[in-house]
Amino acid sequence: MFFPIRYADDFVILVSGSREDAEVEKRALSDYLQQMTGLELSDEKTRVSSTVHGFAFLGTRVRLKWHRRFGYSPRLEIPKHKQADLRYAVRQLATARTNLWPLSKLLQQLNPILRGWANYYRFCTGAHRVLKRLDFYVGDRIWRWLMYKHKGLPRKRSTLVRLPSSTRPTRKVWRDARTEQFLMDTLRVERFKRGWMLAPAFTVVPGEPSA
Repeated sequence: MFFPIRYADDFVILVSGSREDAEVEKRALSDYLQQMTGLELSDEKTRVSSTVHGFAFLGTRVRLKWHRRFGYSPRLEIPKHKQADLRYAVRQLATARTNLWPLSKLLQQLNPILRGWANYYRFCTGAHRVLKRLDFYVGDRIWRWLMYKHKGLPRKRSTLVRLPSSTRPTRKVWRDARTEQFLMDTLRVERFKRGWMLAPAFTVVPGEPSA
């Protein structure tokens, strides 16, 4: 039994058994796709991997991690290179080339990137810790950007300060009028309810299976 994923052309097949069993499933899938659709598996992108070692899927890393008390536990992790990609995107905006921008424009350019990245990865294991660490990085880059922008300003270290957030007054952020830095770690971090997932409605087909 398998569930189709309609929003992606990548897929994963999890096999309970040995590597040889997985290779058999891979050959069977290749034959099935060739006969039924005329499609072929890409040799470059298709591989057999142990879930203990993990594999990359849709920008995440999926693996089983051993716990002394609970045994193996499934984890959906944020790859380090994806975190590095976000830091690079922030550096590309908070750079000397944009020093003529007002702070509000910089924040307007940064916030959609931060919000989209955080919403995508907030379901991953340890997401809150990663988002909090990246929030600190973003705030530090904005501070460096402001220090360079106002390098002729006397006492700029005491003048350029974070202000209380309009949505979370206990948190201080970089603000310019009504535009403020989006804090990724304020999003609600959730785990997929894997044990409670039911078959989606579009997989339920009346009648006997055709294959």
